[in-house]
Amino acid sequence: MSWLELGRPSGNASWSLRFLTPTTFRRGNGFTPWPDPWSVVAGLRAVWRASAPAGLPELVLPLPGVGGPGIGGPGERPDRDALWVSDIDGTSDVVKVNGRTVSGFLGRIRYVCDGPASLVGAVDRLLRLAPYSGVGAQRGRDFGLACLEPRPGGGVRFSACDRRTNAAPAVGRSCGSRASRHRRSAARSGPPATAGSRTPGVPRWCG
Repeated sequence: MSWLELGRPSGNASWSLRFLTPTTFRRGNGFTPWPDPWSVVAGLRAVWRASAPAGLPELVLPLPGVGGPGIGGPGERPDRDALWVSDIDGTSDVVKVNGRTVSGFLGRIRYVCDGPASLVGAVDRLLRLAPYSGVGAQRGRDFGLACLEPRPGGGVRFSACDRRTNAAPAVGRSCGSRASRHRRSAARSGPPATAGSRTPGVPRWCG
């Protein structure tokens, strides 16, 4: 998967994202395991802006309650309800990181976007980036490994669970063994890898 391919919306308006290792999000001085739709895409938007090469189609995604050019008109922000969770199957898992307790989400969430086409296209590009960049905080410690599951009914437009390209750098001792066990378990049960896919030059750092 190249950056050019990621830059083209797939036409999907729903995505099943499987979190293969505990996924957590910063909330003030703490962490929350809930993969809120806007928290997920906000983090992916930051990675896109920091990593995407020049020449890609512009990705415009203002966030609810955040200033900047909007979707549909100047100053207009997307409706928070336009991106929502339609299904969830998962649990939380607690990991110790440098003496701190961090709770992360494990499992699958189906996100749906029923906003304007420009919003759907932006969310689609960002969620297809997730298998390469990871999701949430502490990604450099093996948190937030994720893949997109195939669409049901055989209508697969995108499937990404390439465990080779998604491998994280060396993890810290405080959480490495637990995260590695989750990665091995995911490798046994996750969808098959996409043949010929490659990492589109996205750095993985501690979030």
